[in-house]
This record gives sequence, structure tokens and C-alpha cells, in this order.
Amino acid sequence: MILAYDIILLLLGGLSFIRFYSFIQESVEENEPRAQSITRITSLVFASFFFFSTLMDEFYKFILMVVLASVLIILLILFFLPIGQVKLSNPNPSKRFDERDIMFARSRLQPDSEEYKQYYKMRPENETK
Repeated sequence: MILAYDIILLLLGGLSFIRFYSFIQESVEENEPRAQSITRITSLVFASFFFFSTLMDEFYKFILMVVLASVLIILLILFFLPIGQVKLSNPNPSKRFDERDIMFARSRLQPDSEEYKQYYKMRPENETK
């Protein structure tokens, strides 16, 4: 007999797997193989926990639901609590920053393109060998 606990646990497992899968797709688009592999393992472990928890005794399912609800409530409280404010020492930057030096901008440079050659001619210390 499938109880409400089982349905909730299966939904949580399915939703967590879908969320992790969307992160894997994002990692594929960003060409980040390490993030892909870590997320694949994590998604299987995390989703399997919820799916296999449906095989537990009803008492343990109830305890698991109480723990999950408590963690969710604590996280929501912590998320919305206004804990301190970040004080900026000087909101105006003291010097200019070249945004081409950011690693994401450099990852878009195509090898042997004119932009690639110009950038690494200007900043040879940033080129990985």
C-alpha cells in the first residue's frame, strides 16, 4: 500500500533528480566535465536516498519526514533572516579593471582567432601552456 509518505518521498526524489539533471545540462553547455561528473554521482546518491527510503518502516519514514521538514523550515528561516549587512569600505573602485581578464571572458576566446592573438599578446602571463 502506497502511503502519503511514499508519494512525498518519491516526489522529492524525482524533483531532486530533475534539478540535478538541469544542472548537468548546464555543465554540458558550459563545457565543464568535472562539474558534470560530480553532479551525476551526487544526483544518483541523492535521488536514490529518497527512492530507497520508501522501503523503510512507516515509523522511520515519519521520522525522516519530520527531519526533512525541520531542515526545510530552518533553511527558510535562515534565508529570510536579515543577518547583518555588508559594509563597503569604498564603493568607488580605486583603479579600472579590464573585464577581458575574467576567466569566463577568456574561455570564449577561440584559439587562433584575431581576438585571441591580440589578448595574449597584451597579457602573455594569462595564457596557459
